[in-house]
Amino acid sequence: MYIDKHQKSVHYMNSRYPILNYPTNANDDVLLMHEITDSERSLLDAMNQAVNLLPKNASLQQCHDAVTRVGYCHGLSRSQAIAFWTRTQFFIFEP
Repeated sequence: MYIDKHQKSVHYMNSRYPILNYPTNANDDVLLMHEITDSERSLLDAMNQAVNLLPKNASLQQCHDAVTRVGYCHGLSRSQAIAFWTRTQFFIFEP
């Protein structure tokens, strides 16, 4: 079976950041019960630092842009970065 680079990347990110493995149709309670890993804590801290540099009245779009920039540095796509931040910060699934 052939696995392309994108599939490899997704598999690696899902193993590095297990919170991304939960399907969006799962109950939000799975996020509350999730035990954050060291790699997830490190990424969340970096994302929160980026968001904290924004003005207090920053829009959600600006927050998403900030976490996306950090996510890119850690190998995440925009949608993965937003999903990761939303799930770890607010314990809800992204829309």
